[in-house]
Amino acid sequence: MASTRKYEITTITKQHYGHTLFRIRALRSFNDVKEGSTGGWIEKESNLDQDGSCWIYDDAKVYDDARITGSAIINKSAEVFESARVSQNAEVSGHAMIYGDAKVNGRAFISGDARMYGHAEASQMVIINDSAQIHGSATISGAAQIYGNAEVGEQAQVSGTTRIYGNAQIYGKAKIKGAVLVRGNVKACGDSIVDGYVVLDGDLYV
Repeated sequence: MASTRKYEITTITKQHYGHTLFRIRALRSFNDVKEGSTGGWIEKESNLDQDGSCWIYDDAKVYDDARITGSAIINKSAEVFESARVSQNAEVSGHAMIYGDAKVNGRAFISGDARMYGHAEASQMVIINDSAQIHGSATISGAAQIYGNAEVGEQAQVSGTTRIYGNAQIYGKAKIKGAVLVRGNVKACGDSIVDGYVVLDGDLYV
C-alpha cells in the first residue's frame, strides 16, 4: 500500500534562536505543491500535519510545539512557535508571528508584521495586518479587520465587519461588533459595548 505521507524532513538545516530547523520536501503533488519541491522549515514532524493540504512555503518557520493542520498555509517569512495552532483554511504570511497559545482558524489571514500571542484567537474571515497586535484572551471573528498599529488585548471581543486601525487600543472586556469603525487614538476598555454603524475617531476614550 502506497504511503500517504505528503512530505519528508530533509537533511538541510538552519539554526534559529537555538532551534535546529529542517527544510521539508513534498513526497507527492497536491494543490500548487509539486512532488519533490521543497517547502519551509520545521523543527519536528508534529509541527506540520501529514494529512490535509496544509503546507509551509518559502522561508516560513514552525517550531516548538506549534502545529499546522487542515488546509492552513504558512508562507513568506512568517513564524509560528511555542504552542500556537493554525488550522482549517487560515493563512499566515509576511513577517507575521503567531505564538504562545494563540489560535488562527477559519479563513483568517494574518500578515505584515502582525503579532498574535497569549490565548488570542482569530477565526472566520478576519484580516489582521500591518503592525497590529492581538494578545491576552482577545477574540477576533466575523469579517473584522485589524491593522495599522492597533492593539486588541485582555478579554476584548471584536466581530462583525468592524475595522480597527491607527493607534486604537481595545482591551478590558470591551465588545466591538456590527460595522464599527475605530481609528485614531481611540481607547475602548472596561465593559464598554459598541455596536452598529458607529465611527470612533480621534483621542476618544470609551
